[in-house]
Amino acid sequence: MKKCPQCGREYDLTMSFCLDDGSELLYGPASMDEPQTAILYDEARAGEQRTKIYDTPTAEPSARRRSLAAGAIGIVLVTVLGVGSYIYFGRG
Repeated sequence: MKKCPQCGREYDLTMSFCLDDGSELLYGPASMDEPQTAILYDEARAGEQRTKIYDTPTAEPSARRRSLAAGAIGIVLVTVLGVGSYIYFGRG
């Protein structure tokens, strides 16, 4: 939710300016019970901790091998079905 700093009216995320007074909307909690939005920085500034950057997990070699084997079996199966259907239906 976005909130107008002047009148305190709350808007959805599609709005950029308040309809009443025209001031720019700020990101903030929709109610007093909701926590504020966390702002994360890529680089550490003075007195701030660096944002953790998580690496994307890579597939295990065994999982990679299984997916390659499944792909190879699929290609062979499609080829065999294609050749078999050509022989069966192609010759009149």
